[in-house]
Amino acid sequence: MSSSIKTLVIIRNLSFGMTGLLLVASTAFVLFVEPEKLRYAIWSSAFSVGLFAVMVAVSIAADRRGNRILWDETARFDYNQSLQWAYFVTVFIIFPVLTIGIFLGLDPLRAFISAALLAGAIQLLLFCILDWRGR
Repeated sequence: MSSSIKTLVIIRNLSFGMTGLLLVASTAFVLFVEPEKLRYAIWSSAFSVGLFAVMVAVSIAADRRGNRILWDETARFDYNQSLQWAYFVTVFIIFPVLTIGIFLGLDPLRAFISAALLAGAIQLLLFCILDWRGR
């Protein structure tokens, strides 16, 4: 693997990891901030647009051949495995914990939003871990 592709893999994984951490931070914001202050979550949108721009730049920089290398069989396997684990964790851990939270007084809308954010966060963070482990 050439050094430029290695750099693009690092940038891809850092972007995915930062997006996962952003989703975790957004989940904490949704769960623990008063409803009146939730409008301040606009910062996450600006950060997300920036990360999206980084991923588009990586895709353009990699060109067609580089994208095939970035998303080789190993990366696709890691991505699919992270999706499977994220689904498992969401169904068997996140949903039951948030259901208990709803019975204890958590707003159902907050629980639904946080479940969606955590599912994406887990998948992205797991992909980063699995991909770095295998490279």
